[in-house]
Amino acid sequence: MMTNPPENVPTDVTVDELHAYADDQLPPERAAAVEAYLRDNPAAAARVADYQLINAALLSRSEDIDDEPIPQALLDTAGRPPRYPLMRIAAAVVWLAVGGALGWQAAGFAAGPGAAPGGFAERAALAYAVYAPETLHPVEVGAEESEHLTNWLSNRLRMSVSVPSLAEQGFRFLGGRLMMGETAPAALLMYESDSGRRLTLYISNEPSQGSGEAMDFWQDNRAGVVTWASSGAEFGLAGGFSQRELASFANVIRDRFDA
Repeated sequence: MMTNPPENVPTDVTVDELHAYADDQLPPERAAAVEAYLRDNPAAAARVADYQLINAALLSRSEDIDDEPIPQALLDTAGRPPRYPLMRIAAAVVWLAVGGALGWQAAGFAAGPGAAPGGFAERAALAYAVYAPETLHPVEVGAEESEHLTNWLSNRLRMSVSVPSLAEQGFRFLGGRLMMGETAPAALLMYESDSGRRLTLYISNEPSQGSGEAMDFWQDNRAGVVTWASSGAEFGLAGGFSQRELASFANVIRDRFDA
């Protein structure tokens, strides 16, 4: 939980409301007030986006293990009084650590080559999971303001951010938003087909993210992701598509960014 509020939060939008907005727990009128504030405060918007990514990660970890049986060893000891309370506490801590690791595996976060839990590919997948389903606010700046969007993102990421066209592949550009990377701002661009299927392109120029120039495919229970690096930046194209489809779209985007 955040202990220090974002700078310049107005008195009529509280820190608790920013958390509630990220949790989708605000009534419509307060949600509208928070959205208006976030549109004018990119830093706070990036922080709220990070809250939403964390929420999605926690949900992903828990969904697939809810129905798993309780280990017999725990059932066997549940009815017995503790002989050594401190040892029982230590054992519980160890079990929580093991359970967390099993949760990562159950959710599929270690399924792809070259990607580890918490890595760049996962962040790209979670960004897709948070924003692609949105109907009212899938992007922060729409396609009609593409020049403003690219100037803003280029300035914040300190690199040239352009919008590669996927029109020939059947996708129109919807817009984009500023994101929070591991330690610095990142960008998210979104595309949509005539049938309503969406793609998101997550862009970061943080050092040592781990992707090479060759494309890698990674998948969790939310999306497939193709990642690659080029000219000091890293890209993650995510969506509910096959590896072949994502790779074909990614090749187009990489060629146009390089050009």
